[in-house]
Amino acid sequence: MHSNLDKFAESEPMLHELEEMAEEIVQEFCSIEDLSLERLKPNLERDEVFENAQLINVYLALYEELSYAMNFGNIGQVETCILTWIPLFKSTGKHIYATYLEQFLLDLHFKYPEGLCHAIRYNILINPTGKQGSFHAVD
Repeated sequence: MHSNLDKFAESEPMLHELEEMAEEIVQEFCSIEDLSLERLKPNLERDEVFENAQLINVYLALYEELSYAMNFGNIGQVETCILTWIPLFKSTGKHIYATYLEQFLLDLHFKYPEGLCHAIRYNILINPTGKQGSFHAVD
């Protein structure tokens, strides 16, 4: 272990080592796979602060993924992210917005003809500057 970030940088870790470290960090601090089981334990055996921190990390990662996908115009990834956000919006009382997103995706995938779907996907996000990472939602 290193005592500070400078000493860590001086050790010049290899890419595969950084990837392994990142995977361990994600598994420890962003994994909610066993959270339901943890919440069944008696209160004295639980770390509720850590559980809540894990949930926050997961939500922040979801936001980061959606933001990145939108900035780079990756509409397929945006659609995938929206699927995760719909129940989150519903659980926070944003039922109208969640219902709109749900209906939009259903229409896009099962109702509209392919040509219209193509046009919608290519016009949801725009990049007027042409710079990488500068897409914006059309409001």
